[in-house]
Amino acid sequence: MFEAVVKLNSESCAALTQRLQGQPALDDAGRARFGGGVVGLAQAVRAYSSMTQDLPGVKQGLRTAGGAKSRVALYIAKALPGSLSEMKQTLKGALDYARRNNIALPAEVGALSATL
Repeated sequence: MFEAVVKLNSESCAALTQRLQGQPALDDAGRARFGGGVVGLAQAVRAYSSMTQDLPGVKQGLRTAGGAKSRVALYIAKALPGSLSEMKQTLKGALDYARRNNIALPAEVGALSATL
């Protein structure tokens, strides 16, 4: 199940990046939906980023713990940095698209983009 979630995240990021590269035109409603989606993506990147801060210690503890649950948690700990990297790249692409198309985004998105 976790592998499927990681794969879906990767496919979603790739699909969004590819779509944005095509420079789709958006009407006012589309621009508003896009802005809301960028906010959601930025919030997810922030949440993933905060989770990855403790990963080195967590991974070491999981390696020595053993058991099925720790293997699942170790898989997530190993996959999270790659997923976060893909999400950051997708967010950068979405921010670039928003800038090029004069789509207003909340200040919280701008503050997060400064840390990428």
